[in-house]
Amino acid sequence: MTQRKGPTAEPRAGSTGEAPPPPRPPRARRPTIGDVAALAQVSKATVSFVANDRPGVSPEARRRVRAAMDDLGWQPNAGARALSTRRWQTLGLVIRRPPELLSTDPFFPQFVAGIETGLAPLGYALVLQVVPDAESERRAYE
Repeated sequence: MTQRKGPTAEPRAGSTGEAPPPPRPPRARRPTIGDVAALAQVSKATVSFVANDRPGVSPEARRRVRAAMDDLGWQPNAGARALSTRRWQTLGLVIRRPPELLSTDPFFPQFVAGIETGLAPLGYALVLQVVPDAESERRAYE
């Protein structure tokens, strides 16, 4: 492979004498249902029962699972839940406005925040689509 020469050639990484950027710190691994089960000394099925408020778990085991969830900061993975239940808890909102007006309209951020505040306790997510005209809005609903 040859390197391009001339004014359009871009310098290769490290060829300008600059030090390369420092490596990014590794991401913290999200706790899993297995981590919760191990900490609470129960099965993964028991954790699932507690997470879904299903009966059949003793009060003591339920307490240990909830404590482990809190200690680890574990929350159910919405994607995994959607795959297992084949249901997406998502609400779509289509707004017909010129996109550049959204950042200047003081009503819009409060409106969206209010919707999010109402949906979050129910476990729903909001998907927002901004469209510039009626035809785009019609296509969004198809």
